[in-house]
Amino acid sequence: MNKEIVKAVSKKQFQLMMDSEKELKKYLNADTSGRPQETLSGLFNKIEQLLTTMSTCQDRIMLLQQMMEEEAPIEEIKSE
Repeated sequence: MNKEIVKAVSKKQFQLMMDSEKELKKYLNADTSGRPQETLSGLFNKIEQLLTTMSTCQDRIMLLQQMMEEEAPIEEIKSE
C-alpha cells in the first residue's frame, strides 16, 4: 500500500474534520434569542450535517489506519 497516498488522504480528511469542528462551534454558539425550537430546524439540520461530516472523516481515518496495520504483517510475511 502506498503510504504517501494514505497519508495524504488522511491529512485531507483530518483537515475537513477540523474545519467542520470550527464551523460547528460557531453554530453551537448561535444566539437564538429565545426562539422556540420548532423555528430552529435549519440550524439543527446544519449542526447534524456537520456532525455527520466529522464522524465520516473520523471513520475514514480510522479505516485507513486499520488497513495499514493489517497490511504490515502481510508485507513482513512476503519479505521472509
